[in-house]
Amino acid sequence: MKKTFLRSAAIAMAVTGASAAHAVHVNTDGLGEVLLYPYYTAQNDFVTAVHVVNTTDQAKAVKVRFLEGKNSREVLDFNLYLSPFDVWTGTVVPDAANGAKLISTDTSCIAPNQLPAGGQPFRNFEFASDPNSGDPNRRAEGYIELIEMGVLNVPAQIDAVTHDATGNPDNCSVITNADFNGTVGVSEPVGGLFGSGHLVSVEGGVRTSYDPVALDDFSDAPIWFTSGSTSPSLTDVFPPTADILDGNQVIFYDAGIPEAIDAVSAALTQDEIYNEYTIDAGRMSQTDWIVTFPTKRFYVNVADPVNDPTQPFQNPWLTADLAACHNVEFEYFNREEQGITPGTGDFSPAPVIPGFALCNEVNTLTLYRSGTDPDDGRLFGAVSTAAALAIDNFQAGWMRMGFASGSDAQGDYGFITSANGVTANGLPVIGFSASRNVNTVDVQIDGLNVYSAVMGSNVHKGNKDIFQD
Repeated sequence: MKKTFLRSAAIAMAVTGASAAHAVHVNTDGLGEVLLYPYYTAQNDFVTAVHVVNTTDQAKAVKVRFLEGKNSREVLDFNLYLSPFDVWTGTVVPDAANGAKLISTDTSCIAPNQLPAGGQPFRNFEFASDPNSGDPNRRAEGYIELIEMGVLNVPAQIDAVTHDATGNPDNCSVITNADFNGTVGVSEPVGGLFGSGHLVSVEGGVRTSYDPVALDDFSDAPIWFTSGSTSPSLTDVFPPTADILDGNQVIFYDAGIPEAIDAVSAALTQDEIYNEYTIDAGRMSQTDWIVTFPTKRFYVNVADPVNDPTQPFQNPWLTADLAACHNVEFEYFNREEQGITPGTGDFSPAPVIPGFALCNEVNTLTLYRSGTDPDDGRLFGAVSTAAALAIDNFQAGWMRMGFASGSDAQGDYGFITSANGVTANGLPVIGFSASRNVNTVDVQIDGLNVYSAVMGSNVHKGNKDIFQD
């Protein structure tokens, strides 16, 4: 039986002390200290524009991190210094040799230095020993983390990053030198960041946007690290506690210091996710589901793949296979209440383990009409993160995907339990569904046949299964 409880301020203080007022949680208003953008791509003529907005009157130090989609290895990160009320924008675009690169004309201060005029190519240094590490497709798809490291508190450094009347920071060299020397002064993060991601295909004439997931109350202490460091990460949550929003209730989760990442995972865990699809032939419709596990790397990259636990994920990362597969279950419906639960078969490409499984940290799941070529249905043209599922009989409707709990050679999987006895069933997941439709009827404008394409996206909806022993 599922048992939830309402967390009051008095209960929280009694259980965890004064620090309980700050527990990481998903901010449903969209503002936070951490922003998780579930997808970037530079495939199939798409580019991905990334925006972040500082709504506060304080200057901030922010870690910006781009991670490839198979095993969340960093392909680029840097320190961004936002002035009060600042906006920073950048765009991930194709790069033939490196899969993707980041371009920006924004003047906000970046350490170690401003982006090159021709863009900064993504790197494969963190997975250089993997098979096929030189394949540019692996860097062309992934997701993005932004982590506020703290509020600047040295007046000269605040002045240096603050934009003047011309719209330019006063003197970026002041903050980049301080960053290099490790003398940037910051106090604890305070949040107030929001952002947006924009997937644009100029050739296809379409664009869709999404909001990143915002985590608030991530850290009660400064977590600044110099540029060139892969820190901070989501493991730097402090204190290692979470407020899990479950309907109208708030459930307190105490991960404990050794398992700090569990606090972030618990806040993001869903037992099931739901979304729509449209794949009708008449409008040349295409639908991709983006299913991203932003904390998966902290569980599956174990020293001993045979014996080390990977909870809540089912299997370890296997370098030889470039995969860490997790079984999922699903059921899809049309718009008239009819549903199908596949009993056999599999996603394409086939996973390392039998059954329906997702094997990447970012999964671009193409839903396509049974009997057609899945490659024709790939909206984003995914390669490194690609998966596909044939839909029988239906052209439009919705689908349920469940992250079943179970047990296998790696032990139990599909849930995490806290130090205070709270269990979150499912997996930490974010993402959205994107669909594109084309009007194939001739429309005459000034004597020319004009075809129109439209595109939209919807964030995944979900269900939580939380109980306490």
